[in-house]
Amino acid sequence: MVNEPESLQLTDFQEDVDWCYLAGYYELGNQQIDFTDILEATADKQQYIAGRQWFDLHNSPLEWFHNLGSERLAENGLIKLTRSELLLLGSQVSTLNTDVQKKQQGRMLSFLLGKEKDEDAPPLDAEQCNHLRDYQVNGVNWLFRLHRHGLGGILADDMGLGKTHQALAIIDLTAEESDRFLIVCPAAVLYHWPEKQQTFFPHLSMSVYHGPQRDLKQALASRIIVTTYGILRQDIDELGLIKFKLVIFDEMHHLKNKKTSTFKAAGLLLAGTTFGLTGTPVENNIQELETLLTICLPDLFLSSRIHHMFKGAETSEERQMVQRIVAPFILRRTRKQVLKELPALSEDIRLCELSDDQVAAYRQAVEQATEVVDELMGEAPLSNYTHILTTIIRLKQICNHLCQLEQCTDWTMYRSGKWDEFTRLLRQCLQSKLKVVVFSQFTTMLDIIEAWLHDKKIDHVSLRGKVSAKERSKRIKRFNGVKKCRVCCASLLAGGTGIDLTGAQVVIHFDRWWNPAKEEQATARVHRMGQRHPVQVYKLVTVGTLEEKIHGLIEQKRALAAELIVEDDGSILKTLSRKELAGLFRYG
Repeated sequence: MVNEPESLQLTDFQEDVDWCYLAGYYELGNQQIDFTDILEATADKQQYIAGRQWFDLHNSPLEWFHNLGSERLAENGLIKLTRSELLLLGSQVSTLNTDVQKKQQGRMLSFLLGKEKDEDAPPLDAEQCNHLRDYQVNGVNWLFRLHRHGLGGILADDMGLGKTHQALAIIDLTAEESDRFLIVCPAAVLYHWPEKQQTFFPHLSMSVYHGPQRDLKQALASRIIVTTYGILRQDIDELGLIKFKLVIFDEMHHLKNKKTSTFKAAGLLLAGTTFGLTGTPVENNIQELETLLTICLPDLFLSSRIHHMFKGAETSEERQMVQRIVAPFILRRTRKQVLKELPALSEDIRLCELSDDQVAAYRQAVEQATEVVDELMGEAPLSNYTHILTTIIRLKQICNHLCQLEQCTDWTMYRSGKWDEFTRLLRQCLQSKLKVVVFSQFTTMLDIIEAWLHDKKIDHVSLRGKVSAKERSKRIKRFNGVKKCRVCCASLLAGGTGIDLTGAQVVIHFDRWWNPAKEEQATARVHRMGQRHPVQVYKLVTVGTLEEKIHGLIEQKRALAAELIVEDDGSILKTLSRKELAGLFRYG
């Protein structure tokens, strides 16, 4: 006795907007069992279908299909299935064959067979997507195919492979007039999305829906709304009334617990298609993956049998069955797989928000700088830039962490938006088994970071200007050669000359330097001859502060950067106009 077929043979197939219609049979050796015979036997409450091999209808992974009932028999004698049901049926059998001519297979069956027609390929605009690597274009094509069939999925690429780029590209590819799109992400990466959108897809409009003064009506004036999981939970009554063409959950593992109100809110959104982005779709157990797919593919998980399969997937064979079910809906590429595709160096600006503590301190510092601003707005020549630089340094320290002003290393004393983003990013890097170099121009900030690393028992080394050449060489050798040594904390000046940190794959610039050449020089300690891995560079910038303005000035004055390579901070200040300098002392 058997409970599943050796293969499934389709003899006829049709599809319309809502349904797929098929005819065919199970193959058990030389024995064939027609689909209609199976449905009729189940309707007559038969347990088995007799033959050379008896077929068990009820203790079968395909019991859901056997129990569809006579109402699924169409007038033309074909059985009708939803697209999700067809994909589930195809994924649960070891072999799927068809006698249907290719021109009659339709898009859905072609997708299931992995034989889509050339004309079904998404019409990517070469000019708009010329920044995408080949593997990213393949990822966008995969998302497009799922979306075209009304199916969701999870893009599970490794950290640093550009899931944000691919998500924005699928929005760009599918956007039509009056369409709306929703992106939900952790608060720490909220401003990462508009940064990428403005850089690579400036023709798309995006609104950040966040904060106590948020206005949904105003946000809806843009094609794309980006918000946080917390706001989704709070405002689901309003957001749940809007029809979105695509909903994208960034770092979707935040929804892995189905008992939370955030998970329930996610399920109430009206989405044509739902996609998740996460490098860790399974963190602890297979049920987490089921939870995420339930949001992306709610129709697929209506069957209690599917839930039972995930819950009972303890043996290798059971896990292989689950893998066949989820395979069409998950795309994962590792850094190793696409190594040849990766650029040698990629840069990511991470935008952060000041905490309430920082906002109060920043505003106070700005108010105390009114004399500086008045001087800048006057007409008298500026002979001394020292007081300007002193104020700027104080503002930069506030952007980093208020502990810098207090000369303490207890990071728990104050909240810092940049600190929260940094520790989140560092944890993610360490979970991905990546080595990290952290640069800061302030040794006091490095003291705080190293205190945190000590507390978390994360093995690391420190490079400061006061470290002797012999000891520095010893520490560099340890960082590059000892696997468990995961982090190197370096002052920007000490880390900028005479060292080789090619053991790292990630560089984090905790604070921005006036002179981009010095940043690049420090990055070059990691990205240099002997480096066998792609290097990902992260630069942390606080929104609305002088850091964001400095970043903007650097971007606007690329030509100026070449002139500033050997200049000190005072000289760089002198290259800026009075208006640009005064603008640094405004918040917001």
